[in-house]
Amino acid sequence: MKRIMIGCLLTALLLFSLPLGASAAAKPNVSIQCASAESGGTVSVAVILYRNTGFADLSFEIAYDTSAFQLVGVEQNSKIGCSFTASQQFSQNPYMLNWVDGTSSNTFNGTLAVLTFQISTAAIGEYPIEISYYKGLNGDYKDGIDVNYDQNFDPLHLTYSSGIITVEEPEKEITVTLGGKTEVLSAKHALTGQICVAGYRENGQLCSVRLYPAAEKINAAVDSGAVRIKIFWLDDSRPVCAAKTVLLK
Repeated sequence: MKRIMIGCLLTALLLFSLPLGASAAAKPNVSIQCASAESGGTVSVAVILYRNTGFADLSFEIAYDTSAFQLVGVEQNSKIGCSFTASQQFSQNPYMLNWVDGTSSNTFNGTLAVLTFQISTAAIGEYPIEISYYKGLNGDYKDGIDVNYDQNFDPLHLTYSSGIITVEEPEKEITVTLGGKTEVLSAKHALTGQICVAGYRENGQLCSVRLYPAAEKINAAVDSGAVRIKIFWLDDSRPVCAAKTVLLK
């Protein structure tokens, strides 16, 4: 009896000495890669499987904001080595992805597929790309029972990690022509505000200030007494980008 009690005590001490979570294996995970892009462009994100010990069925659905994104491409990884099906139309949201290995448990880990989205020109900010188990046409599928199981029909106990696409303002360029010379101002900012063209004499004295509405191309007038010009892009009286200097003489 003493030996049993000592053995139990040693086992308990050993378990408590292990790092938190070491007594249980981490669950398999499927995640959506995070990404950054500019409005009006395209962006691709990967669907990635981690810690997979073997699946016979994998079935997910991807949901996203259709006011910001349009799904335009899906490329599955041909190295997975099993049957792949997906929603028939890219416009379906949520979009379904399914892999079936009918003969054995597939132990693939890595990128399952890459999704490509067209981004709306009006989209700015952070947008989640959500992933979860496929719920079926009637929404009544259960994870680990109807989908996502191994060759013995045991549940995979998947965890899911959604991704975020950060959409930024695309870089805008304003080309200013004056005195036979050209300068380009650029910034990730809407084409708004004013272009301030300031002229300076040889002694550094300010001799002229002209304001133009922000536009892709501006032909600016030059004061006859100016030898140096500074060009500013301002919005609400704040600089949008670094000023440019043009030497005329």
